[in-house]
Amino acid sequence: MELFKPEPGLIIWTIISFGLLFLVLASVGYKPILGIIKKREDDIRNSIDEAERVRTEAQQLFDDYKQQLAEARQEAQGIIAQGKTMGDSVRQEAVDRAKKEADEIVTLAKEEITRERAKAVAELEAKITDLTVLTTAKVVQQTLTDKDHLRLIEDSLAEVKDIAQS
Repeated sequence: MELFKPEPGLIIWTIISFGLLFLVLASVGYKPILGIIKKREDDIRNSIDEAERVRTEAQQLFDDYKQQLAEARQEAQGIIAQGKTMGDSVRQEAVDRAKKEADEIVTLAKEEITRERAKAVAELEAKITDLTVLTTAKVVQQTLTDKDHLRLIEDSLAEVKDIAQS
């Protein structure tokens, strides 16, 4: 096991060699290595700052988009409500117009029925009057005076009106 046996001369020369190498590297290589490390550190810091700026900007854009989306939704709800209101008013106008037309048709029909009924009653009264006069003349077998004639007509008309109202 002589491989692991320490030799004082070798140890001293190794320390001297390491010291000289350290001094040479410290004087020649230390500044460039520190410069490279410093540059790398600055690049990393700049990248982090840029990433933070981009993230902040992206968050701001996201917030703006969310606000615009909320406004668009609110506007869409307003448009829908307005359309619904307009639709309801148009529907109500159509219903009102239809009711008015139906009422007019019913009124005209009632007026027509009333006219036709009055016309039918007048015709019926005239026919009944003629029939009454004829029947009365046959029953009495004589000619009636004008006064008797009018009384019989009035009595007949009163009876017809009572029958028509029943």
